[in-house]
Amino acid sequence: MAAAEGWARGQGVRHLTLETAAGNAAARGFYASLGFREEAVRLTRVLDAGEP
Repeated sequence: MAAAEGWARGQGVRHLTLETAAGNAAARGFYASLGFREEAVRLTRVLDAGEP
C-alpha cells in the first residue's frame, strides 16, 4: 500500500478510493488502520426472474 500511495502522490493524485464487501471485516479493518475512512454506503438488491 505504501508503494501504491507513493506512486499515486508522484502522479498528482490527491484521493484514493477503495472498495470491498460490507461483510469483509478484515479488509475494512486493515484499510482503516492505514487511515482510510468509510464515507459511502451502497445498497444492492438482487432481482429474481420470478418476481413481479
